Amino acid sequence: MSPRDYCFWLMGAFELVRSKSPSLTSENTMKEMREHLSLVLADTSEAYQNRYPDDCFGLSFCQWLRGWLLDTGPCPTVTQLDQIHERLSQVFISEIDPSFSNSARLQDIHDGLRR
Repeated sequence: MSPRDYCFWLMGAFELVRSKSPSLTSENTMKEMREHLSLVLADTSEAYQNRYPDDCFGLSFCQWLRGWLLDTGPCPTVTQLDQIHERLSQVFISEIDPSFSNSARLQDIHDGLRR
């Protein structure tokens, strides 16, 4: 899984439980989040980044999240999840969505707007 794929995976989790953020606070969910993240960061060598630069959108977020998760207990609070979601949303706004021709539409979807 690339950093970009991880960002999509995690954003999907937030979007699926938009009105039920506490469901992401379980220990099992956080364990899965950590396990996926460790796979992402194990395969982002400089050679990989040079060969697949588009796949590395969101790499700085993944590195930030790894440090953030180290400082967090096994079950984060809803407020802490909101911090992750806000930071992840900024990755989509500044890195991922602009790489697509329909970036405005994608942002609307992430924001829960329907056209």
